[in-house]
Amino acid sequence: PRRPQRRPGRHPGLTVRPVTHPVTPPPDASDPGVAARVRAGRLLDGFLTTQLLYVAAKLGVADVLADGPRTGAEVAEVVGADPDLLTRVLRGLALEEVLEERDGGRFALTEVGACLRSDVAGSMRGPVVARGELYYQAAAGMLAAVRHGGTAFEQVYGDRFFAYLARHPEQEAVFQGSMSGRAEQEAGDVVAAYDFSRLGWLVDVGGGHGDPARGGAAGGPGAAGGAGGPAGGGGAGPPAAGGRGGRRALRAGRR
Repeated sequence: PRRPQRRPGRHPGLTVRPVTHPVTPPPDASDPGVAARVRAGRLLDGFLTTQLLYVAAKLGVADVLADGPRTGAEVAEVVGADPDLLTRVLRGLALEEVLEERDGGRFALTEVGACLRSDVAGSMRGPVVARGELYYQAAAGMLAAVRHGGTAFEQVYGDRFFAYLARHPEQEAVFQGSMSGRAEQEAGDVVAAYDFSRLGWLVDVGGGHGDPARGGAAGGPGAAGGAGGPAGGGGAGPPAAGGRGGRRALRAGRR
């Protein structure tokens, strides 16, 4: 008869035992070193936040969400974008508290996100588009400018800022949209802080569409406003009557 085979015994030193890992406690947020690293990480990702804001502003996401929360796919259908990739953008903006992600994968505007709407006073949509579309690439030339002189914009685009805009009307329009949005925010504060009533004329040199000049002209019965922008550029709008007694004019000037 055949002898039954015996299973060889395992040497204790070769026996595989479950490996237990010590539980790592979460980092202490009160530790100055930890807080500094977290802050540094946020700064490192600033480039990504700028592009997330730019994509949302360029596509008009805030205007779509102004009527209420929607899913990423619903927003994508309206703005003409890939639903999966746009949803990832919206989630990135939710991490920055620009949007709020709700149940069912719906996204809603926060107070910060509402600043990107195009139909609100002091809209930041124009400044965001300018930073993402015009200034973002220029920032890559900062190191070369620091080492060799000039400006970061010149290092990247090979021309002075306004000379470049004169040859690229679409970028000129982006820049003017940014400056107009900024002027709308600042004009009211300037007019409130300064008495323009004693002035006969208020000239806003390089004033784009003349928002400060319009505000100053409304500040007193004797004041009139004027804005001068680059000739042939998008800065000065068509001459229009305004202010007190129609004493407002927009003039194209020279750089």
